[in-house]
Amino acid sequence: MRFLVNSPSVRKKAVWGRLTLASTLCAAMAAVPTAAQQPTGAAKVDESVRHSITTGESTRVIMQFETTAERDAAFNRLLDRGAAVRTMDSASGPALNVVSSTAVLSSEIGSATQVSVDARVSVLAAQQPARATTFPGRARKTASAPRKATGLSVAVIDSGLHVQADLPAWQVRKYVDFVTGGSTPVDRCGHGTHVAGTLAGSGAMSDGLYQGAAPNVALVVLRVLGDDCSGNTSDVIDAL
Repeated sequence: MRFLVNSPSVRKKAVWGRLTLASTLCAAMAAVPTAAQQPTGAAKVDESVRHSITTGESTRVIMQFETTAERDAAFNRLLDRGAAVRTMDSASGPALNVVSSTAVLSSEIGSATQVSVDARVSVLAAQQPARATTFPGRARKTASAPRKATGLSVAVIDSGLHVQADLPAWQVRKYVDFVTGGSTPVDRCGHGTHVAGTLAGSGAMSDGLYQGAAPNVALVVLRVLGDDCSGNTSDVIDAL
């Protein structure tokens, strides 16, 4: 699965390590400005954030800190100043996702070790909606006994899942929607369903002709891309 990150920031890799996985993902997180370009303070600030500060635009950023205590103290100060802020735990350590005016953000830059734009990510693929299609001349496969998931779980960090005969609800071991907070699997982009079907589709809708690579695995579906097939870097990090 490929993602386009609309940011000059250097890419960073993160890996889900708590469940057995068959999907990996690249996310954008870091930037290294020159010393002359850096604002006063210890933080390394990427070019997009510096531009927002210069122009006075409100911006959405990811701030990284050395310790949890420093992160939590900055959280309280930013909250008191009217910023929208939430805590995160990234592969690089404690972090904050902040949406605020540049005046408020500038006051906290010195307390962070890194400040990066919370870049948008999007699928590099045809954006067709997920849909259930019956192949002409082929009856749906009916099994004598229901399939059962194995102990293996596959995490799909993408646009969600469209439940259908090839990907039934019982196969979804866990679903978390980082876009809307919903609890019912949904995929109005279609890319996540495509990936899940390639991995674990039963082939029921094609009489077994188009099965996934591992049709009996359980799915952990983590929705980070919305209806337009795009999302935020911070949500990808949370999913990982």
